[in-house]
Amino acid sequence: MDQIKVGKFISKLRKDKDMTQQELADKLSVTDRAISNWETGRRMPDISFFKPLCEIFNISVSELINGEEIPKENFVYSSNDIVINTLNISKKNKIKAIIGITFAICLLIILIIFSFIITYKRSYPKFDIYSLSLYNVEDNPSLKQKFTYKLNNKTHNVYYYGIEIAELCDTKNNCYEIEKTINNNQINIKDIKDFLESQSSLENNQIYMLYDGGTTIYQNSRYQVIMCNTINGNRDVYFGINGMLEAFDGEYCGHDKNNEKKFIRTYHIVKAYEADDEFLYVTLKQNNDMSATVKINKTNNIVVGKTYEFSFYAFDEFKDTIENVFNYSTLLGLKETDKIDSEQINQPIYVNEKYETSELDKIEMTIEDGSLTNTSATVIIKDLSGYNTIYGSSFKIEKYEDGIWKEPEKTGENYCFNSMAYHVDINNILRMEHNWSHMYKPLKSGKYRLIKDIITTQNTYISVEFIIE
Repeated sequence: MDQIKVGKFISKLRKDKDMTQQELADKLSVTDRAISNWETGRRMPDISFFKPLCEIFNISVSELINGEEIPKENFVYSSNDIVINTLNISKKNKIKAIIGITFAICLLIILIIFSFIITYKRSYPKFDIYSLSLYNVEDNPSLKQKFTYKLNNKTHNVYYYGIEIAELCDTKNNCYEIEKTINNNQINIKDIKDFLESQSSLENNQIYMLYDGGTTIYQNSRYQVIMCNTINGNRDVYFGINGMLEAFDGEYCGHDKNNEKKFIRTYHIVKAYEADDEFLYVTLKQNNDMSATVKINKTNNIVVGKTYEFSFYAFDEFKDTIENVFNYSTLLGLKETDKIDSEQINQPIYVNEKYETSELDKIEMTIEDGSLTNTSATVIIKDLSGYNTIYGSSFKIEKYEDGIWKEPEKTGENYCFNSMAYHVDINNILRMEHNWSHMYKPLKSGKYRLIKDIITTQNTYISVEFIIE
């Protein structure tokens, strides 16, 4: 069906009848504009006008649709062609209709999904964490598993200690329960960790790391958060009131306190005064009246007049005195106690395997150019091993004399390292400044090595040699 041809045919028939467009329009009860559209081929007459048009012009429907007069002898064949063409057009229109309906349904489904996503995001928006709030349980604090979450296709537990609700709030003071924010994908554990790290940089909390693969403890006067990252793969998270860590007594992050390779000493704090920006001089006393003054890192938050249980581990055998405990051990942590009995004082010293320095593939330690003095140096550790390796804050200096390595002369001050631990950065580099002026007297000329520990399932050490002129 040729729309333009049909239009010209209608125009010819009208003119043959000596009719104006308006007169034809009046007969059909339409506007003259409609007639104009038909005759120019812009529009086709509605099928309801076929019969009246044929009656006005004395033609057949076949002739109207064909757009020309049909001789009588060709009328049947022409009619068949029109019927066939009409059926083909109907078939094409049906296919178009099906495609149109299918498209409309798909579009509707997409709009419904999009609307659902928009509604969901409005109901559970992602947000930047501004604060962490924990609501305490007044009576009998206890540990309970609150919920689980998926991380790298593994299920991990989140525990609450001494609290009922833990909330995260945004800058507009909209607050959300941690369990719901994680389940609704508003926040993940890494977001919480990043927030706690930022609070540490603002000095709103303190960070401690443990020698178990990289477990991190965040704490201030209002809360403690433990994010486990152990060598054995434990990734649990604990939210609790201040004092939670001490209450666990070593039993968290999958640890069994009975298998901890440590020893304990209980000391009463007689007095404390500032040594420098990082350390305090602290006078400790045991119940057998032995006492000594040692250097303790300020981050341990000790209070004069109170008694604390100190946990240590060591790699050397030594005579059991307060001075030697601090000189030859690493301080794992301390907790306040109300008892100071001889059993804890006389507990045997657990000595770990003697260290062996190793040349490890894809891990090397060097001394930063220009940093070496006779009292300090900055080491650069480059770790391309690909493992979740962590490095302790502790180190040791040895001098090569008479064919053997041995420690140089000490200052006489009693000091032990805290159990801090560090990872390499995104460039696989760790830069650590080490000042040994509180441990050794200024080094004399000679050949030395600095030894550091790598925290793995078995204790491993790396070293770097240097010369003091």
